[in-house]
Amino acid sequence: GADNVKETKKNLGMPEEDFCVLPEVYDHVKAQMEKNEKAEAAWNDLFVAYCKAYPDLAEEWETWHSTELPDEAALNDDLWKWDGKMATRATSGEMINRLAKLLPNLVGGSADLAPSNNTYIKDGGDYSAENRGGRNLHFGVSAAQTPGGSLRFDRDAPAPVPDDADETVVPVDPVREPVAEEPEPVQEELLLEDA
Repeated sequence: GADNVKETKKNLGMPEEDFCVLPEVYDHVKAQMEKNEKAEAAWNDLFVAYCKAYPDLAEEWETWHSTELPDEAALNDDLWKWDGKMATRATSGEMINRLAKLLPNLVGGSADLAPSNNTYIKDGGDYSAENRGGRNLHFGVSAAQTPGGSLRFDRDAPAPVPDDADETVVPVDPVREPVAEEPEPVQEELLLEDA
């Protein structure tokens, strides 16, 4: 209860206020923001060079990361036509597959229910270690789902690279680069009195 919280804060040398952010936390966050702003600026410069070197792939990158529905999909009358009544799951599955024909970057997935909820993209293949081009993801039953059931890849993910790419113009997200050296372990202590 409240007495334990008070004693824990006392043992950790923290202020007894109900809510307190220590100055060290603000300093740490500020330092991280400054570091990441520099890394982002470097990545953006690298991406500009990439776009100049590979304009076709840069255009594909922009298309794939756009939140806009392309005109060939939005203005396609056949996409929106429905004959007769259908169950909601059947309608959803039909729309997913219609959109998949128009949007090459549409990816979907389900746990073990794709056959019953009709979320499987026909002829899309299954994403796996052997098939990175698969458009159907298989979530474990207990796997975390994305908010709203949608999956949108991060705009800052590495861009597509042709086989003959010059490594100096390949954008890499500095936040996701492997750590060159092992970080020092963090020592944590739990201070309890009369436990």
